[in-house]
Amino acid sequence: MTRHTVLVSTVLAGGLLGSLGAQAVDIDEARSLHERNGCVNCHAADERVVGPSHAEIAERYTLDDLPQLVEKVRQGGSGNWGAIPMVPHPRVSEEEIEVIVRWILTEHD
Repeated sequence: MTRHTVLVSTVLAGGLLGSLGAQAVDIDEARSLHERNGCVNCHAADERVVGPSHAEIAERYTLDDLPQLVEKVRQGGSGNWGAIPMVPHPRVSEEEIEVIVRWILTEHD
């Protein structure tokens, strides 16, 4: 192999590993954020509380829907799961919401 080939392979492998790491979910962090931000008051893993369960959410949505779901959590709204609206969560950062939503979507794989 030439130095150029090794360099390109190393860069590509590093980029791939970096992108995989960026998508990994720290389960303990996600659970902590879920609890600390009050999500547990309306959502549980396998049963409907006030809002849909994590299993129901993961059945309906994929990681492709992540930006839309993060926005929905921040803005709140109704109509997706019945008459009870989801309250907005403007004080929770987009990064924290993304961790929570990514965990919900991947915990039932």
